[in-house]
Amino acid sequence: MGGGHYVTYAKNPNNKWYCYNDSSCKEVHSEEMDTDSAYILFYEQQGVDFSQFLPKTDGKKMADTTSMDEDFESDYKKYCVLQ
Repeated sequence: MGGGHYVTYAKNPNNKWYCYNDSSCKEVHSEEMDTDSAYILFYEQQGVDFSQFLPKTDGKKMADTTSMDEDFESDYKKYCVLQ
């Protein structure tokens, strides 16, 4: 990561919510969280064999999601903005 400021909220195994803000961490109540600007970041570590974490799909038929895909695509286009 070349820079930026990231804040995340997570519910820990102790069933309490925490705010992780760069180098700090504090307990928060769910109503204090900013849910209107939520997003998810995914990181992939190079050289890791992630196949062990994927479900086994050999011999399984994929569900037909065509109608759901079309609905999602339509809704998604409403919210996508190139900047």
